[in-house]
Amino acid sequence: MKTLILIISTLFLISCASSSSSKENPKGPSFSYEELESAEKVHLPSLQYIEASDNIRLAYREYIPKQIMAVLIFYHGGGTYSAGGYQHIGNGLSNRFDILVITPDIRGHGDSGGERGDTPSPEQVFDDIGVFIRYMKAKYPQKPVFLGGHSSGGGTILNYSSFKKRKKVRGYLFVSPHLGFRSKTEIENPANPFTTVKTDLL
Repeated sequence: MKTLILIISTLFLISCASSSSSKENPKGPSFSYEELESAEKVHLPSLQYIEASDNIRLAYREYIPKQIMAVLIFYHGGGTYSAGGYQHIGNGLSNRFDILVITPDIRGHGDSGGERGDTPSPEQVFDDIGVFIRYMKAKYPQKPVFLGGHSSGGGTILNYSSFKKRKKVRGYLFVSPHLGFRSKTEIENPANPFTTVKTDLL
């Protein structure tokens, strides 16, 4: 687990270093989605599907290295999906570190089925995560399986880690996890906010 966290940290440090040294980007090291959209294009695997316990089709993308050292199931943040920039993580870990990465679309997001932006219950989302863990363990029985997520995807995985019916994994990986409004971990007035909230009802 420590190795995987170190690898992710190294990737982000490399990314920040190249970003801050670019003459075309005067913003400095602060991350923004505009910068991600203008980044060099990387391979985006075709969609695959797996069936959830309630027969909803869950979409995912699989980044397969030549030699598999470990498997990482990595969940996107809220309001986005597996192709919303996460292909850079999938390609980086696969090509540089031989980690097989799968990036599911949470139900109600991207190309997965289900009511848009909603879910029947937290337990159903946790069950969906379990479906992916079982599938990857069966497909790669000799490889350690890790579970991770970014932003609210990281918060979801953190909650899953204390779910009584959770499936065992080798370890967890969190990238800027959203820990909830009670955690007091929000950055006030960030330079590059993830989104802006429309509060009027017009």
